[in-house]
Amino acid sequence: YSNVRYEDDYSFLSDGRGNDPFNRLKKIPVGGKVELTFGGQYRFRFERDENRRFGASNPQAQSFYLNRLYVFADAQIAQRVRAFGEFKYAGITDNELPAPLTAHEKPDIQNLFAELALVQRERSKVSLRAGRQELLFGKQRVIGPSDWLNSRRTFDALRITVKQAGWKFDGFAARPLELRPEKINKADKSQTLAGVYAVRPAKGKTFSGYYLALRENDPIITNGRGVAGDFMFHTLGLGFDGAARNFDWTAEAAYQFGDFGGNDIAAYMGSLEGGYTFAPLGLKPRFALGLNLASGDENPADARKQTFNQLFPTAHPFLGWADQVGRQNARELEAQLSFAPHRRIVAKLHGFKFLLADKHDALYNAPGAATRRDATGAAGNEVGTEVDAEVICNFNAHLKLQLGYVRFMPGEFIKKTGPSKNHSLFYVMAPFTF
Repeated sequence: YSNVRYEDDYSFLSDGRGNDPFNRLKKIPVGGKVELTFGGQYRFRFERDENRRFGASNPQAQSFYLNRLYVFADAQIAQRVRAFGEFKYAGITDNELPAPLTAHEKPDIQNLFAELALVQRERSKVSLRAGRQELLFGKQRVIGPSDWLNSRRTFDALRITVKQAGWKFDGFAARPLELRPEKINKADKSQTLAGVYAVRPAKGKTFSGYYLALRENDPIITNGRGVAGDFMFHTLGLGFDGAARNFDWTAEAAYQFGDFGGNDIAAYMGSLEGGYTFAPLGLKPRFALGLNLASGDENPADARKQTFNQLFPTAHPFLGWADQVGRQNARELEAQLSFAPHRRIVAKLHGFKFLLADKHDALYNAPGAATRRDATGAAGNEVGTEVDAEVICNFNAHLKLQLGYVRFMPGEFIKKTGPSKNHSLFYVMAPFTF
């Protein structure tokens, strides 16, 4: 099953339905050339969270339950016309602290779009899609649905996809949704995200490049000189991922320019990870090292904006599962170890060292909000150390169980800017996908 379910490929069913009863819900012929597909996912998660704000919250610890249900229907006519709808419900119970907007949501629309195949040839395909839709590009460092969230990210968008001679080009214009847990979500009409994303797979390697433009029309931000205004971020990026023998790697870099309430934007980010799998060993251990960095603002009061805007990423896999650090004004060193004690079980251990890219700028969390700041720089740039451990058991194609433990140990910057207790998180998560 794909991360975004509208990309599921059930072409293998042309050879028969097999023994999986859920295959009977896929590619159901309904007279003529019409096919219907149904599916979804239910996910349960229990969390025990202690000192998420390093001791600043009351109560400092809480246990709670998260539930979400996604159900979709997909109708295709002669492989040229398509309608896809996915509906969701998300809930949280037993929480004592205020829940984030993404934790609970009444029944709402996650995806609802129509798609038309404009060109359908062997080596050339062009399609146009309009409506509400999740967006996922590359490794999701800049745009992704963020599956860890109880309510995944989605957009109202117009998207054209061109596949030509091994290349795939996506051009789109989208508006993010305003989350309204007690009402139907609606598009934020003041904000527009548009761009082009190109991908070229070749011999186990993938090259990608993109241009993205994020526009805010309302004067809701304040620049370094205290003047309210809007913003326009232009982002140019390149990516290179692949594997050769037992090595694998992923790399991405992006530069931002534009206007931030009358201030010039000059920001960047970079990410590099390399791993090696010891295939001859029974447990097939993989060891990897990674580096993530994104620029910060050395002088927030001047007329130059240097903090990288992380846009709409899936941050959880790259910057620690505690979600204390986002891809803004951050430097992160990472070490990973994973192994498979059984063909259905994977165990992971991650270690992170976090620093501020510039000690005069703020610490930003995974959603991109500034959580701590010392404009004088006296608190230094050492944010802290995080250790994450997870075991994943895949019972079958539909059901898996994940158990994880996270420990974040604050550094000098946290200790000098407020409460600084260790943050810990324990979770049990069980998604059932069909």
